[in-house]
Amino acid sequence: MVLAQHLLNYSKIKSVFNKELLSESEFAICTNSRLEKEGDCFLAIVGEVHDGFKFIGNLKKIKVCVYQSSAEKDNIASKIKGITLISVDSMEKFIFHLCHEHSERCFRDGVKTIAISGSNGKTTTKEMIKHFLTEIDEPYIATLKNDNNHFGVPFTMFRVSPEKHKVVVLEYGSNHPGEMKQLCDITYPSLGVTTNIGYTHMEFFDELEDVFKEESKIFHRVYGLTDGSGLFLINNDDEFLKNLTSKGCRTFGTGQAQIKYSFNGSTVEFNGMKLENSNIIGDYNFINLGNAFELTLSIFPEKKEELIRAAKTFKSTNNRSQWLDWESKKVFLDAYNANPSSMEVAIKSYVDHIGSNESVLILGQMNELGSKSKNYHKELGEFTSKFSVDVIYVGQFFEQFREGIDRNIKHFESVENVDWKSELATYKNVFAKASRSLQLEKIFDITKH
Repeated sequence: MVLAQHLLNYSKIKSVFNKELLSESEFAICTNSRLEKEGDCFLAIVGEVHDGFKFIGNLKKIKVCVYQSSAEKDNIASKIKGITLISVDSMEKFIFHLCHEHSERCFRDGVKTIAISGSNGKTTTKEMIKHFLTEIDEPYIATLKNDNNHFGVPFTMFRVSPEKHKVVVLEYGSNHPGEMKQLCDITYPSLGVTTNIGYTHMEFFDELEDVFKEESKIFHRVYGLTDGSGLFLINNDDEFLKNLTSKGCRTFGTGQAQIKYSFNGSTVEFNGMKLENSNIIGDYNFINLGNAFELTLSIFPEKKEELIRAAKTFKSTNNRSQWLDWESKKVFLDAYNANPSSMEVAIKSYVDHIGSNESVLILGQMNELGSKSKNYHKELGEFTSKFSVDVIYVGQFFEQFREGIDRNIKHFESVENVDWKSELATYKNVFAKASRSLQLEKIFDITKH
């Protein structure tokens, strides 16, 4: 819910029509005319295909409409009765303005915004925090799916009502230099974590140092807003992140760290505490669980025991580190994203947990790696060659992967038109991971799960 005053204090408003009708003090934001509710504020987004202003005639319940100015649209707006219309220079700039104003209001009113960034594990960490907050019955708003870009972040914040919500779990993503600063400038995070620095979106970043500079903007934003006292979890195992420091920082890792994680089967132990979960595998996921616990606990320390119990019941969904039962097989599906670092830790964790006997790895291409894509796929093949497990490769860069793995393996251009039940008939355990575009979930008819 955004305040009416924040709609009107934008510095580059061109015109306001029917301003006298603007009687409500705050509004819910709507961008889809088919989903309007009584009293909403409609933001007429200018997209690649449609301009939301074209649907203004369909609006029946909207009280305010903000649109990008043009002579034609201003002429139409001047003749519309019954709603307030605000004409602005740029919808994108207006949305950033509105997000900044609303985020500052939430920060001032005591809403805790948890900022999560990093190359791998940020969405899983977010989902774990959501699980903890749900289990302890605390009202929150969180990023939907992985809507963590220059539109996803503002529209997450627009759903926040300071009177109702105590916490915002906000995922920050960037695939171009400068995007993270833009997101930081329009939000007010109180605490957070950058999970790690890895090879992701490398088509726009030359080196890992560049990724680090981008991702570390979150740390500096929290530091600046809290005078260095805001809790920020620092990955002490990461060669880049370990150099960040402030009085509010707490280091984590498997080596020397304030939060030192150790693992035993389905448990992670740290600082005299033990969290159990039999639904996840891999040290990296147990670290995510521990970090999610620590961030939530810092806001609700009185609910420590409830949070410990809640850790047991978290399950991954949405094609992320998700376990499925399919055709009498145990399937580990991670079909939402893939990059070199996430591929390696996932493969190793799976083989360590399941073993190579009666197992197969279905691996697919990794996108958004830029000019070094061929090298990264060859290196993935070299890494995979360390394990005595069958492999099926799907998608592009197969020649480079096969050169790296240095053995004959099956290859399919896509998941379509393949008899996967037959191909996987002899296996009891299946691992599947690739970039989102491969849609590996289609192999297992994920709609039934």
